[in-house]
Amino acid sequence: KDFDKAKYIPESSSEYEQENNDTFDYANPILTNMLYKGSSRNFAVGGTIDLDDDYYKLVINEKGSLYTEFSYELKGSQYLTLIYQLYSESADGNVSMIASQEINNSNIKTTRVRIPKGNYYIRIVPDYSSSGNTEVEYSLKTIYNEEPGNEFEAENNDIKEKANEIVTN
Repeated sequence: KDFDKAKYIPESSSEYEQENNDTFDYANPILTNMLYKGSSRNFAVGGTIDLDDDYYKLVINEKGSLYTEFSYELKGSQYLTLIYQLYSESADGNVSMIASQEINNSNIKTTRVRIPKGNYYIRIVPDYSSSGNTEVEYSLKTIYNEEPGNEFEAENNDIKEKANEIVTN
């Protein structure tokens, strides 16, 4: 009888990670300055490790700075390091990593990166060297601030063809 009285409260699909987001092609679209929740795992099964990578896609309309606030809670007592990676997408659809950081503290802000407008991907992956069967629930919020003008470097400018243009006196 109590079952008949239970009230179902659906979760907002935009706030929670949606599986299968394990590749760039299936990345969950997210907005900047909004909190999202997800989970990841590292399970050893029959001598192999099953990892749950999570991908998110951001569309940035103006150049600016971006960092991510990240927090997590382990399920169980195992140790797990997560790796945060930020990728930029070129006009031809290729992606290249522009930032990477280990997440081994339950609350962390990633390094701020200045970026031009474009498409970006965040990848959250359990560290392959972490041991045991571990699941983690996390939240992430990308903090974006528009920075007009040419006073700041913008990634990905690691090769001559992508150099930032500067104006001299």
